[in-house]
Amino acid sequence: MKFNLKSLRAKTWLYFMTFTAIILIILWLLQIIFIKTFYQEMKIKEIVKIGEKIAIDYNNGKIDEDINNMAFKNNLFITIYDEQSNTVKSSDIFGRGADRNQRVMPPPEDFVHMKQRLVISGESSIYFISGGHNMERLFYGSVFESAEQAKLYIFITASLPPIDATTEIMKDLFIVVTVVLILLAFFVALIFSEHLSKPVIKLTDTAEQLAGGDFNVTFEKGNYSEIDRLAQTLNYATNEMSRVDSLRKDLIANISHDLRTPLTIIKMYGEMIRDVSGENINKRNEHANLIIKESDVLTELVNEILELSKVQSEGFVFDNNTFNLSNMLLEVLSRFNVLAEKEGYNFHCEVEENLYVNAGEKLIERVLYNLISNAINYTGADKKIIITLKSCANMACFMVTDTGEGIPQNQIDNIWDRYYKLNEAHERAIVGTGLGLSIVKDILKQHDAKFGVKSAVGEGSSFWFKLKRA
Repeated sequence: MKFNLKSLRAKTWLYFMTFTAIILIILWLLQIIFIKTFYQEMKIKEIVKIGEKIAIDYNNGKIDEDINNMAFKNNLFITIYDEQSNTVKSSDIFGRGADRNQRVMPPPEDFVHMKQRLVISGESSIYFISGGHNMERLFYGSVFESAEQAKLYIFITASLPPIDATTEIMKDLFIVVTVVLILLAFFVALIFSEHLSKPVIKLTDTAEQLAGGDFNVTFEKGNYSEIDRLAQTLNYATNEMSRVDSLRKDLIANISHDLRTPLTIIKMYGEMIRDVSGENINKRNEHANLIIKESDVLTELVNEILELSKVQSEGFVFDNNTFNLSNMLLEVLSRFNVLAEKEGYNFHCEVEENLYVNAGEKLIERVLYNLISNAINYTGADKKIIITLKSCANMACFMVTDTGEGIPQNQIDNIWDRYYKLNEAHERAIVGTGLGLSIVKDILKQHDAKFGVKSAVGEGSSFWFKLKRA
């Protein structure tokens, strides 16, 4: 298998190995190169802390007990001098302390030198390291006031043994540790990168199948919540793409059906005018009117498709203005009077007067027309349609109810899709084109209006929307 440096597996392996190398470099720097500096810093902090404790213990009367313990545990030589350089307290490195307050002993040169440096510095404590390569010594000196307000000096010396031998031993040990860690990290990184990239590779392979047009694929979840979320999202997207593809095919088939019917009728009656009724004025006019009617159907279908495309476009904007929704509804209803007169449709209307809204006037007119047309298409044998418009709180509430077969609950959410069919037998509507509810949905969403449908099988359907009153 070709090793792709840009792959997730390779990147994960490289990141893990790089992290391991950085950790090893830091350990080498700290343990080998900086160990001497680190050791000296720790020793200095330790002695400074001991010096501060000695001053406190002296004034608390605990110096006899603590000076021996601190000297023994830390391998130190501790001496307290007074202003005249007399030894007040002293302890050797074995912890054998002595009270030399009654004896006058000359101070060592180291203390004399320390005292001079302490006075010159103006500080309450100083320290420095002195000595050769084989053995270095740490000197600490501080001054404090006793309880009797006498100035006393603390002098501490500590040996700093060479650590070259220790460093060499640690180098050998670290070489072994480094080799073991690199080998371990190599194989752990391989396993980890394989485990991490495996679900991503599966998702990629499945996505390639989806890109090839296979909508029956299922994205498998992995061992990580992020992978699970991605798989869930992709499965949802796959279902939606499958649904959209199905709707696309239905849309093409249904529009083709609706185009074929009027074109066939136009052609048929055109031939009849040419061959049969050309000399018969009444027949010719009748056939010509049918051609005009079917041409109007084609024009309406094209207009509906263009309007749907316009409403669904991202850059679509409309002008809001205040208008009388009650009057608009009555005007729209008047267009269907011919159906009441010739087809026996029964419209029951309850319209509250003077309900004003602020919206896109032409768009809301289209919503009213499409919802009423949809009720006409699907109402029952009694051809009864109930229309209400009334105020509810600060809203204008519209509802149109038919007495048709109703809509199954599992299909209610789909009826707003273009050319969605409740059954496979697609028939031309009495009025409208089959795109009406899709246009209604998009227009009402543009207005942030609440809308929906209440339906039960065998009891008809009620479509409604609410607009804020002006």
